[in-house]
Amino acid sequence: PPPPPPRIYSSTSFSRHFLQGFFHIFILSADLKSIVPSSLLFLFLFLCILCFSSLTLVFNYGFFNIFSLLPLLYPLVFFSFFVFFFFILLLLLLFLTFF
Repeated sequence: PPPPPPRIYSSTSFSRHFLQGFFHIFILSADLKSIVPSSLLFLFLFLCILCFSSLTLVFNYGFFNIFSLLPLLYPLVFFSFFVFFFFILLLLLLFLTFF
């Protein structure tokens, strides 16, 4: 049989697989020992993606042109902080509930 074609990940399919895996982890793992590392891993991956996207913005537009793009970046920064604090609160709730 011919080898399967290589999978090409666009950003939408990557985020879809990312969210599917995240919800899969959270729904299927009910115990704390697997929820806490998976949420920490998700937070780490999210921060890596955020840093990578901001770095690509800087490299594409130059460092000084990025200041003209700041109004476009405000919702992204706000959303990332919201997600970050949401996961911190989630971890605190989990630790307070189980320990």
